[in-house]
Amino acid sequence: VTPSRYFMQLRLRHAVELFSRNEQLSISVVADRCGFYDNSHLTRSFLRFMGVTPKSYILSLERGRPLV
Repeated sequence: VTPSRYFMQLRLRHAVELFSRNEQLSISVVADRCGFYDNSHLTRSFLRFMGVTPKSYILSLERGRPLV
């Protein structure tokens, strides 16, 4: 794993953790806290590495069936 990929994975794991805490943080707030340029950067990266969008992931948590 390249260093940049490793750090991206760390940032995305942190985003998953923040979404999972059920604090109802917006995608923009999570993007900022995880070091992404903006919410679209988080969304593109989340989709590429996790296979779902952050919104889909949040909705799956609300239903009690996490996708990741």
